[in-house]
Amino acid sequence: LILVENSRMTLTPKGQKYAEKIEPRDPEPKKLDLKLYREIRPKMESLVKYDQLPITIQAAIKKVNFINKRDGLEDRAIACLGDDDWMGIALALTELPERVTVFDLDERVLENEKKVAEKYGLEIEAVRHDFRKPLPKKYRQKYDIFITEPPDTLPGLLLFFSRGLELLKGAGKAGYIGVATYSLSRDKWLEFEKGLLKMGVVITDALHDFEPYEVDGKELEWISGLPKGVNPPKKPWYYATLFRAETTQKAKPLYKGEFKTGIIEEVFITRIKG
Repeated sequence: LILVENSRMTLTPKGQKYAEKIEPRDPEPKKLDLKLYREIRPKMESLVKYDQLPITIQAAIKKVNFINKRDGLEDRAIACLGDDDWMGIALALTELPERVTVFDLDERVLENEKKVAEKYGLEIEAVRHDFRKPLPKKYRQKYDIFITEPPDTLPGLLLFFSRGLELLKGAGKAGYIGVATYSLSRDKWLEFEKGLLKMGVVITDALHDFEPYEVDGKELEWISGLPKGVNPPKKPWYYATLFRAETTQKAKPLYKGEFKTGIIEEVFITRIKG
Protein backbone atom coordinates (compact mmCIF):
# COMPACT_ATOMS: atom_id res chain seq x y z
CA LEU A 1 0.00 0.00 0.00
CA ILE A 2 2.91 2.35 0.74
CA LEU A 3 6.13 2.82 -1.20
CA VAL A 4 9.23 4.23 0.53
CA GLU A 5 11.91 5.76 -1.71
CA ASN A 6 14.67 8.21 -0.78
CA SER A 7 13.09 8.80 2.64
CA ARG A 8 9.75 9.66 1.02
CA MET A 9 6.52 7.73 1.37
CA THR A 10 3.92 7.55 -1.40
CA LEU A 11 0.85 5.45 -1.98
CA THR A 12 1.06 2.62 -4.47
CA PRO A 13 -1.79 2.26 -7.01
CA LYS A 14 -3.29 -0.35 -4.69
CA GLY A 15 -2.92 2.04 -1.77
CA GLN A 16 -4.65 4.83 -3.69
CA LYS A 17 -7.62 2.58 -4.44
CA TYR A 18 -7.83 1.61 -0.78
CA ALA A 19 -7.68 5.26 0.32
CA GLU A 20 -10.59 6.12 -1.97
CA LYS A 21 -12.76 3.56 -0.19
CA ILE A 22 -12.09 4.91 3.30
CA GLU A 23 -14.95 6.98 4.68
CA PRO A 24 -13.75 10.27 6.18
CA ARG A 25 -14.33 10.71 9.90
CA ASP A 26 -15.25 13.88 11.68
CA PRO A 27 -12.07 15.07 13.44
CA GLU A 28 -14.26 16.66 16.10
CA PRO A 29 -16.52 13.95 17.54
CA LYS A 30 -19.74 14.86 19.29
CA LYS A 31 -18.95 16.69 22.50
CA LEU A 32 -20.62 15.88 25.78
CA ASP A 33 -23.52 18.25 26.40
CA LEU A 34 -22.71 19.85 29.78
CA LYS A 35 -26.19 21.30 30.24
CA LEU A 36 -27.93 18.00 29.47
CA TYR A 37 -25.54 16.00 31.62
CA ARG A 38 -26.09 18.38 34.51
CA GLU A 39 -29.86 18.00 34.14
CA ILE A 40 -30.00 14.21 33.93
CA ARG A 41 -27.14 13.24 36.26
CA PRO A 42 -28.82 11.52 39.23
CA LYS A 43 -28.62 12.96 42.72
CA MET A 44 -28.09 10.28 45.32
CA GLU A 45 -27.05 10.25 48.96
CA SER A 46 -23.51 8.93 49.33
CA LEU A 47 -23.14 5.90 51.59
CA VAL A 48 -20.04 5.75 53.74
CA LYS A 49 -20.29 1.93 53.89
CA TYR A 50 -19.49 1.88 50.16
CA ASP A 51 -16.97 4.72 50.41
CA GLN A 52 -19.08 6.72 47.97
CA LEU A 53 -18.36 10.30 46.99
CA PRO A 54 -18.90 11.39 43.36
CA ILE A 55 -16.49 13.55 41.43
CA THR A 56 -17.93 16.86 40.25
CA ILE A 57 -19.85 17.27 37.00
CA GLN A 58 -17.00 19.28 35.51
CA ALA A 59 -14.49 16.61 36.54
CA ALA A 60 -16.56 13.86 34.92
CA ILE A 61 -16.70 15.75 31.63
CA LYS A 62 -12.98 16.56 31.79
CA LYS A 63 -12.32 12.87 32.40
CA VAL A 64 -14.43 11.79 29.40
CA ASN A 65 -12.57 14.24 27.18
CA PHE A 66 -9.18 13.04 28.42
CA ILE A 67 -10.03 9.39 27.81
CA ASN A 68 -11.30 10.25 24.34
CA LYS A 69 -8.09 12.12 23.57
CA ARG A 70 -5.89 9.38 25.01
CA ASP A 71 -7.61 6.22 23.81
CA GLY A 72 -10.55 7.27 21.67
CA LEU A 73 -14.10 6.42 22.68
CA GLU A 74 -15.44 5.57 19.25
CA ASP A 75 -16.41 1.90 18.86
CA ARG A 76 -14.87 1.08 22.24
CA ALA A 77 -16.28 -1.29 24.82
CA ILE A 78 -15.97 0.46 28.18
CA ALA A 79 -16.60 -0.86 31.69
CA CYS A 80 -17.18 1.23 34.82
CA LEU A 81 -16.32 -0.60 38.05
CA GLY A 82 -18.46 1.24 40.57
CA ASP A 83 -20.27 4.29 39.26
CA ASP A 84 -21.57 6.73 41.84
CA ASP A 85 -19.76 9.26 39.60
CA TRP A 86 -22.24 8.50 36.78
CA MET A 87 -19.47 8.08 34.22
CA GLY A 88 -21.56 5.49 32.40
CA ILE A 89 -24.16 8.14 31.62
CA ALA A 90 -21.52 10.67 30.56
CA LEU A 91 -19.89 8.16 28.22
CA ALA A 92 -23.18 7.04 26.69
CA LEU A 93 -24.19 10.66 26.03
CA THR A 94 -21.27 11.04 23.61
CA GLU A 95 -22.79 8.30 21.42
CA LEU A 96 -19.25 7.13 20.68
CA PRO A 97 -18.67 3.86 22.58
CA GLU A 98 -19.92 0.61 21.14
CA ARG A 99 -20.71 -0.69 24.62
CA VAL A 100 -20.93 0.79 28.11
CA THR A 101 -21.32 -1.55 31.09
CA VAL A 102 -21.66 -0.41 34.70
CA PHE A 103 -20.81 -2.83 37.52
CA ASP A 104 -21.86 -1.82 41.02
CA LEU A 105 -22.93 -3.37 44.31
CA ASP A 106 -25.35 -0.56 45.14
CA GLU A 107 -28.79 -1.23 43.64
CA ARG A 108 -29.58 2.50 43.73
CA VAL A 109 -26.76 3.21 41.28
CA LEU A 110 -27.96 0.53 38.89
CA GLU A 111 -31.60 1.61 39.04
CA ASN A 112 -30.67 5.23 38.37
CA GLU A 113 -28.50 4.22 35.41
CA LYS A 114 -31.36 2.14 33.98
CA LYS A 115 -33.93 4.92 34.42
CA VAL A 116 -31.77 7.55 32.75
CA ALA A 117 -30.82 5.17 29.95
CA GLU A 118 -34.45 4.29 29.25
CA LYS A 119 -35.67 7.88 29.40
CA TYR A 120 -32.98 9.31 27.11
CA GLY A 121 -32.40 6.35 24.84
CA LEU A 122 -28.88 5.62 26.06
CA GLU A 123 -27.11 2.29 25.67
CA ILE A 124 -26.01 1.34 29.19
CA GLU A 125 -25.83 -2.16 30.66
CA ALA A 126 -26.14 -2.25 34.46
CA VAL A 127 -24.81 -5.27 36.36
CA ARG A 128 -24.88 -5.86 40.12
CA HIS A 129 -21.60 -7.24 41.39
CA ASP A 130 -19.59 -7.49 44.59
CA PHE A 131 -15.96 -7.02 43.55
CA ARG A 132 -14.74 -9.27 46.32
CA LYS A 133 -15.98 -12.05 44.04
CA PRO A 134 -14.61 -12.83 40.55
CA LEU A 135 -16.44 -11.25 37.62
CA PRO A 136 -18.73 -13.52 35.56
CA LYS A 137 -16.87 -15.24 32.72
CA LYS A 138 -19.14 -13.77 30.05
CA TYR A 139 -17.69 -10.30 30.76
CA ARG A 140 -14.01 -11.22 30.90
CA GLN A 141 -11.71 -10.08 28.08
CA LYS A 142 -14.56 -8.19 26.38
CA TYR A 143 -13.55 -4.56 26.96
CA ASP A 144 -11.06 -2.04 25.62
CA ILE A 145 -11.13 0.35 28.58
CA PHE A 146 -12.14 0.20 32.22
CA ILE A 147 -12.71 3.10 34.61
CA THR A 148 -12.85 2.90 38.38
CA GLU A 149 -12.83 5.13 41.48
CA PRO A 150 -12.31 2.47 44.17
CA PRO A 151 -12.36 2.79 47.94
CA ASP A 152 -9.12 4.51 48.82
CA THR A 153 -7.61 1.68 50.82
CA LEU A 154 -4.64 -0.26 49.50
CA PRO A 155 -6.61 -3.55 49.29
CA GLY A 156 -9.57 -1.76 47.68
CA LEU A 157 -7.47 -0.04 45.03
CA LEU A 158 -5.58 -3.17 44.02
CA LEU A 159 -8.69 -5.36 44.12
CA PHE A 160 -10.77 -3.10 41.87
CA PHE A 161 -7.91 -2.64 39.42
CA SER A 162 -7.33 -6.40 39.35
CA ARG A 163 -11.00 -7.03 38.56
CA GLY A 164 -10.87 -4.40 35.83
CA LEU A 165 -7.89 -6.17 34.33
CA GLU A 166 -10.02 -9.31 33.98
CA LEU A 167 -12.31 -7.39 31.65
CA LEU A 168 -9.69 -6.14 29.18
CA LYS A 169 -9.15 -7.93 25.87
CA GLY A 170 -5.37 -8.15 26.01
CA ALA A 171 -2.25 -6.05 25.47
CA GLY A 172 -2.52 -2.37 24.58
CA LYS A 173 -5.77 -1.77 26.49
CA ALA A 174 -6.24 0.87 29.18
CA GLY A 175 -7.37 1.07 32.77
CA TYR A 176 -8.18 4.39 34.47
CA ILE A 177 -8.14 4.54 38.25
CA GLY A 178 -8.79 7.57 40.45
CA VAL A 179 -6.99 7.64 43.79
CA ALA A 180 -7.77 10.25 46.43
CA THR A 181 -4.54 12.21 46.64
CA TYR A 182 -4.23 12.40 50.43
CA SER A 183 -5.78 9.09 51.50
CA LEU A 184 -2.61 6.98 51.35
CA SER A 185 0.71 7.36 53.11
CA ARG A 186 3.80 7.49 50.91
CA ASP A 187 4.61 3.90 51.85
CA LYS A 188 1.15 2.77 50.72
CA TRP A 189 1.44 4.81 47.52
CA LEU A 190 4.61 2.85 46.83
CA GLU A 191 2.84 -0.45 47.49
CA PHE A 192 -0.02 0.62 45.22
CA GLU A 193 2.33 1.39 42.34
CA LYS A 194 4.26 -1.83 42.94
CA GLY A 195 0.95 -3.70 42.82
CA LEU A 196 0.10 -2.22 39.42
CA LEU A 197 3.52 -3.13 38.04
CA LYS A 198 3.15 -6.65 39.44
CA MET A 199 -0.02 -6.97 37.36
CA GLY A 200 2.01 -6.37 34.21
CA VAL A 201 0.77 -2.91 33.33
CA VAL A 202 2.67 0.27 32.50
CA ILE A 203 1.67 3.50 34.27
CA THR A 204 1.55 5.98 31.38
CA ASP A 205 -0.16 8.98 32.99
CA ALA A 206 -0.62 10.38 36.51
CA LEU A 207 -2.72 13.55 36.58
CA HIS A 208 -2.30 15.09 40.03
CA ASP A 209 -5.48 16.48 41.64
CA PHE A 210 -7.31 15.97 38.35
CA GLU A 211 -10.68 15.15 39.91
CA PRO A 212 -12.35 17.24 42.61
CA TYR A 213 -15.05 15.45 44.60
CA GLU A 214 -18.52 16.80 45.31
CA VAL A 215 -18.94 18.47 48.69
CA ASP A 216 -21.83 17.06 50.73
CA GLY A 217 -20.43 16.84 54.27
CA LYS A 218 -20.25 13.04 54.13
CA GLU A 219 -16.54 13.18 53.44
CA LEU A 220 -15.94 14.47 56.98
CA GLU A 221 -17.14 11.10 58.31
CA TRP A 222 -13.91 9.55 57.00
CA ILE A 223 -11.70 11.91 58.96
CA SER A 224 -10.76 11.22 62.56
CA GLY A 225 -9.32 13.68 65.03
CA LEU A 226 -11.05 16.84 63.81
CA PRO A 227 -11.73 19.47 66.50
CA LYS A 228 -15.32 20.11 67.54
CA GLY A 229 -17.18 22.82 65.69
CA VAL A 230 -15.60 22.16 62.29
CA ASN A 231 -18.27 22.97 59.72
CA PRO A 232 -18.62 21.16 56.38
CA PRO A 233 -16.72 22.93 53.56
CA LYS A 234 -18.70 24.72 50.87
CA LYS A 235 -16.25 24.27 48.00
CA PRO A 236 -14.48 21.16 46.67
CA TRP A 237 -11.38 20.45 48.74
CA TYR A 238 -10.85 16.72 48.28
CA TYR A 239 -9.17 15.62 45.04
CA ALA A 240 -8.17 12.45 43.23
CA THR A 241 -5.15 11.77 41.07
CA LEU A 242 -6.13 10.01 37.86
CA PHE A 243 -3.86 7.21 36.72
CA ARG A 244 -3.87 5.63 33.28
CA ALA A 245 -2.22 2.22 32.99
CA GLU A 246 -1.77 0.20 29.81
CA THR A 247 -1.66 -3.57 29.56
CA THR A 248 1.35 -5.48 28.25
CA GLN A 249 1.58 -9.06 27.02
CA LYS A 250 2.42 -10.03 30.61
CA ALA A 251 -0.67 -8.42 32.16
CA LYS A 252 -2.51 -10.60 34.66
CA PRO A 253 -4.92 -9.99 37.57
CA LEU A 254 -3.52 -9.91 41.08
CA TYR A 255 -6.62 -11.62 42.48
CA LYS A 256 -8.26 -14.43 40.51
CA GLY A 257 -10.52 -16.02 43.09
CA GLU A 258 -12.68 -14.63 45.86
CA PHE A 259 -11.08 -11.91 47.96
CA LYS A 260 -11.31 -13.44 51.41
CA THR A 261 -11.24 -11.04 54.30
CA GLY A 262 -13.26 -10.88 57.45
CA ILE A 263 -13.04 -7.09 57.63
CA ILE A 264 -15.18 -5.26 55.07
CA GLU A 265 -13.62 -1.94 56.06
CA GLU A 266 -10.23 -3.23 54.90
CA VAL A 267 -11.54 -2.97 51.34
CA PHE A 268 -14.35 -0.47 51.40
CA ILE A 269 -13.77 2.25 53.99
CA THR A 270 -11.25 5.07 53.74
CA ARG A 271 -9.95 6.57 56.98
CA ILE A 272 -7.96 9.79 57.14
CA LYS A 273 -6.37 11.23 60.28
CA GLY A 274 -7.14 14.89 60.82
